[in-house]
Amino acid sequence: MIGVAGVAKDSVPSKSIRRRALLPMFDTLEQVRVLSRAGIGSLGPPINWNIHHMGWQRAEEDLKREQDEIEDLAKRLCWRKVAEKGDLAIWQKPVNHIECNESRDVGKAPRICDSNSPDAAWYKEMESCITPLPEAKSPEEVAGGSLGKWPQRAFAIPPRISRGSIPGITAEKFQDDNKLWAARVSNYKKIIPQLTEGRYRNVMDMNANLGSFAAAMVHFPVWVMNVVPVDSAVDTLGVIYERGLIGTYQDWCEAFSTYPRTYDLIHADGVFSIYQDR
Repeated sequence: MIGVAGVAKDSVPSKSIRRRALLPMFDTLEQVRVLSRAGIGSLGPPINWNIHHMGWQRAEEDLKREQDEIEDLAKRLCWRKVAEKGDLAIWQKPVNHIECNESRDVGKAPRICDSNSPDAAWYKEMESCITPLPEAKSPEEVAGGSLGKWPQRAFAIPPRISRGSIPGITAEKFQDDNKLWAARVSNYKKIIPQLTEGRYRNVMDMNANLGSFAAAMVHFPVWVMNVVPVDSAVDTLGVIYERGLIGTYQDWCEAFSTYPRTYDLIHADGVFSIYQDR
């Protein structure tokens, strides 16, 4: 995918990315939205400015002020600096907002967002506020639910489903969907034996739903871009990321933003049904 950091949100749900390079300054609030609980953000320059300021041809006081502003913003976001070595600094997002809500000055910017739909991202402008994490009962509890380790995580019931936040999707339906796509992919292997041989490295699922097609492919030498059409009845992209998979939103009446000849195999199930009235 190709994208430009500007005024629009990234086309991914909230709490979806585990690690990300930080881009000061306004885009940092969008990174607060997309980073998962306890997610990691890393930043290069102006870190270590006292060593490089002459090569950068920047005044020491300007670089110091720039880093001080970054450090101050990180504190107001309730991020904790976990490391600084050489030209790199790393901050960590909290697992919940209990201590943050208790300690932060409510009169200081940025404020906590009022939005009830933090996952909404397609053609949505960035917000100058902190995306709240789901409620937690203790400072140690992971807001929204903890995630398992890979590859078991790909088949475990995602927290969004166990919390009942995806309308009409239950744990039983999730398990049934896994079984359905495991059987279908088993048949795909008979039709396309090269699937298991690395012939098709880059695969796209144009209508990923719960990501079960991609999960059934995890033991093959491929990676799958899971696309959730913005016109889908239910937004399931957050579930896909909680499974440890990757994906994006897309309106298939528009071009997909990527390089030519990126994908070796395109998988489409039920795509035309979504757009039959368009």
